[in-house]
Amino acid sequence: MDKREYLSRYHEAEKKIKKLQALHDEYDRLSFNVPGCNFDQIRVSGTRNLEAPFVKWIHKAMEVQYEIDELTNNLEIIRIISKLGQNLAEGELTQFNLAKDIIINEEDYFNVIDKKTASLLCASLAIGAITGGANEELVSQFVRIGTILGLCYQIKDDIFDYFTFDVGKPTGNDIKEGKVTLPLIYALKNSPKELSDVIMQIIESRDYTEENIAKILSFAIEYKGVEYAYKRMETMLEEAEEIVSSFTFDSDIKMYMMLFLKYLRDRSF
Repeated sequence: MDKREYLSRYHEAEKKIKKLQALHDEYDRLSFNVPGCNFDQIRVSGTRNLEAPFVKWIHKAMEVQYEIDELTNNLEIIRIISKLGQNLAEGELTQFNLAKDIIINEEDYFNVIDKKTASLLCASLAIGAITGGANEELVSQFVRIGTILGLCYQIKDDIFDYFTFDVGKPTGNDIKEGKVTLPLIYALKNSPKELSDVIMQIIESRDYTEENIAKILSFAIEYKGVEYAYKRMETMLEEAEEIVSSFTFDSDIKMYMMLFLKYLRDRSF
């Protein structure tokens, strides 16, 4: 489904919700039309009405409200999926420009991984919560957990670039592609200028020989870049654990969520 079709469905759902809301308001108005003591003499469809008419309108208002809620949820899901496509495209373009222009900035780094990786998990958890009937507050908590999962997954993946053991991706691969990730960003900002200038010269000249790649990796580790990345991960994972602990639903579900957070912390590939 392309963006045009998503927008078309979105506008159609909006129109239907407005019509249903008007109908609901009318039923709601009629439900307050409480008859007097002779209400059983009122005839509906040619038969004596043995139930107060306002009860019928209350039932109808409830049915319409249920339909509005369903459509509103569907509308929000369409909005989430549409926004996801936009985020993925923006993240990819931003990362390309950062690599091309050699912009080294922690805020920009988090902006890219939020849109490229975290947005996927964020959207998945939000849609799951909405279809499961969660209220707005609970949906927002799942959105935050999804964001944390995505950010931590990507940070851990970037950390793997600085190790020589087999983690399923070549060592220094991100650097060779011009991607300056969190460990190196931190090291460049927190090392003696004469050393950071040497590393920046390699990056700017794109002189990624095996020797220079090894020099960059050692530099990031020595100046606590990897350690800093782990700390940022840990802070976010602790926040996610607090959110999960606050949930009041089934303890088994909470346990599985905690295990997944542990997996993100401990994974080695």
